[in-house]
Amino acid sequence: MKVIGIAKLTSKKGNHMAKVECLRSYTPEEQSRLELAAGDTVETLWIFEPAMDKLDGSYIGKEIEPVLIFSGGKASVVDIKLSK
Repeated sequence: MKVIGIAKLTSKKGNHMAKVECLRSYTPEEQSRLELAAGDTVETLWIFEPAMDKLDGSYIGKEIEPVLIFSGGKASVVDIKLSK
């Protein structure tokens, strides 16, 4: 996933988070399910502390791999790795 935008903010509840916009290719599942899925799509990642603390403007244009955990049927980003 290529990072195209980062916004850090604080929620109404006081939680610090980052909204990270990334470009990614459509998955084979999306291509088989949709009438047309060509090119790239934008995906928004919501990243919370402490993983968001490593984000800064230098990540723009770089490829990242989010590290996810699944709890209660929901995925959460717990770390971010720069792709090689």
